Amino acid sequence: MRLLKVITIILILATISSGQQGQYSEFNTSRYARVVGLGNAFTGLADDIETVYYNSAGLANLDYYSVSYSDGQGTTFAFNDYTADNFALLLPTFSNIGKFALSITRLKFNLMSTFTQSLYRLHYARNISDQLSIGASVNYYHLFVSSYSTVTHPGGIDKELSGNTFDISLSALYSIPIMFIPGIINETRFGFQMQNLFDTDVNISNEFEPHPKHQILRIGASTSIIPKLPTVLRLNPIKFIVVADAVFYGSEYDFNLWQPNFGIELKLFEILSLRYGRENENEIGEAYFYSPQHPVKRYGIGLSVPLHKFLTDYEKLELSFDYSYSDWDKLDETQPMMRYFSNDLPIQESFSVKLAFQF
Repeated sequence: MRLLKVITIILILATISSGQQGQYSEFNTSRYARVVGLGNAFTGLADDIETVYYNSAGLANLDYYSVSYSDGQGTTFAFNDYTADNFALLLPTFSNIGKFALSITRLKFNLMSTFTQSLYRLHYARNISDQLSIGASVNYYHLFVSSYSTVTHPGGIDKELSGNTFDISLSALYSIPIMFIPGIINETRFGFQMQNLFDTDVNISNEFEPHPKHQILRIGASTSIIPKLPTVLRLNPIKFIVVADAVFYGSEYDFNLWQPNFGIELKLFEILSLRYGRENENEIGEAYFYSPQHPVKRYGIGLSVPLHKFLTDYEKLELSFDYSYSDWDKLDETQPMMRYFSNDLPIQESFSVKLAFQF
C-alpha cells in the first residue's frame, strides 16, 4: 500500500516536471470525440467548436452560437477510474470586434487520492482577411491533489497539493480555395497554435518548488473536397476531408516529443460522418515507460441533424452526436506495466454532443 502511494506521487509530479512528457502530462491527447476519431489532427481544419482546444483562430469563421460537451477519452491510462470532461461555449458574434468563446478542460482520476487538472480558457478570434484569421486564448491552469505521501513520510501523512498558473496561446488559420478539377469544390487550410507562449511556471503549494508548465506547438493542414452534385432536400451528398497535424510537446522551448497524426472524414448528406485516424508518437528525447501508447488507431462516427435545412426561421439549427473508439489492443505486448494497476484495458470509447444555432 505504501509503495502504491509513493508510485502515485511520483506519477503526479511527473505531470508537472520539465523536459519529459509522460502519460499523465497535461492534456496531451485528443480532447473531443470528433477529433479522437480523426487521430488528434484538427489544427489545420478548425471548422467547428472543437477548435477551442486545437486552434482558436478557427472560431473567427463560425457565424453561430454553439455549446458542446465531450468526455474526451482519447487518453490511455493504466486504470479506468478517471474522467476527461470538456465543455465549450461559443458566444454571440460581434462583426466589428471578433468572436469569443469559453472552454473548460478537466482530467480527474482516483488512485489512493483524487488528482484533478483543470484548464479554464477565454478565446478570441478575428478575421484579418478573407483567407487569414488569428486567435488568442488566456488560459488558467489549476492542479489539485486531495492527499499524498512525502518521501520522508511514506506512511500516508495526508496533505493537499495544489498549483496554478496563467498562460497565453496564439493561433492562426490560413485558407486557400483551390480548383483542381472542374465540378469539385476544394479548400485547403493551414493552421498553427502555440500554447503557453511565455513558458510560465506552475506554482506548487507546500514544500514544492515551481515547475515549468508544458508547452504544446501544433502545426496542421487539411483539404476539403465537395463534388458539385445535385442536392437532395437541400443537402449536399458528399464531403470528404483529409487532415494532418504535427504536434510537439516540451517546455522552455525544448520539444522532446512529437506526434505526426492524420485523419480522414467522409460526410454523407450532411448527416452521417465516418472517420478514421491514426495518432503516432516519435520520441525526440527520452520518454517515460508510461508514456501514451502509440501508434493507436481511431475510429469514429457522427450523426448530425441539420434542422435549419427544413425550418426557415433559423439560419442554422443543428444537433450533433459523435462517437469514437480507440484501439488499445497491443498494450499487453508493448507495455506490460499498463497492467500494474488494473486487469482491464483502458477506456476505449468517447462521445460528445453539441448544439449550434443562429436566428
